[in-house]
Amino acid sequence: MENTTTWRNPVLFQKELEDRLPEGKQLWQILKERRSEDLLTWNVFSTLRKSKPYSRWLLPLLKRSFANFDDLQIQPHLLGEHLDKATIKLWVGKRYEPTFPPPQEREDWHRKYLEKKQGGVFREWSKKRGKIEGSTEVDVMVRSEKVLIFIEAKYLSDIGTDVSYDPWRDQIARNIDVGTYQAQLAEPQQEFFFVLLTPRWDNEYEQRSRLYWYKMRDYRQHPELLRAKLPHRDPTINPDCKYPIDFEAMARRIGWAYWADVISLADREVKAGHVHDLSTQEWQKVMEDFQYKGLI
Repeated sequence: MENTTTWRNPVLFQKELEDRLPEGKQLWQILKERRSEDLLTWNVFSTLRKSKPYSRWLLPLLKRSFANFDDLQIQPHLLGEHLDKATIKLWVGKRYEPTFPPPQEREDWHRKYLEKKQGGVFREWSKKRGKIEGSTEVDVMVRSEKVLIFIEAKYLSDIGTDVSYDPWRDQIARNIDVGTYQAQLAEPQQEFFFVLLTPRWDNEYEQRSRLYWYKMRDYRQHPELLRAKLPHRDPTINPDCKYPIDFEAMARRIGWAYWADVISLADREVKAGHVHDLSTQEWQKVMEDFQYKGLI
């Protein structure tokens, strides 16, 4: 395939990206959408993933994501050798393995709920499809022996507000539900963290134009609102719950990062010579693209 890189949509490690595309999807489909964060995610994290040890850039990223980082009780698991041995993957759970289905108790609980709430519609739909919700796709997954981190990347788009048959299932709560479940299934069990990656908005008008601004504030400051969104994970509400969430602890493990911070870390790693197979000219084109898109 002819190289489609231009000054406005440069692609790093293009052959690797093409090899990662699901069957039937072409590179131009990623490049044509200016609002998409897929290309941004690829250029930044495919670069960072080539820079080892991971803790050199991943630890600063986590410190910037969590204002209470020094107070996190499991902080030792986020340091040094634990992060250096992590696996970092992009777009897993739907396009690529491993898959991340919701917990079965979510399925059981919401079947009963939807039967009561949307009786006729739900019964008609349930004849056509076996499950309420499919697997969740994670933009960036960081997994070590002790820790599982989901990073959800946004550029100009907002978070998803529903799934096909649940109009109340927002994307942040869904990531937390699925991520905590996957962390509990691991042997040994892992600690789960969620990080939202967005532009840094200049003013309150821009911030409040995004639903994720409200949801992040709600879930980080008011754990009871996250509990209300995930009642199937609370044994006091759902006696059949096998994988409970400590909602107070989870609220402290919801982090927020900005593209400018992640890009600055990648820029530092490239300029220090830690990223191989990447020329100064290629990286300069990407930095110009980041600037064009208002991220730095």
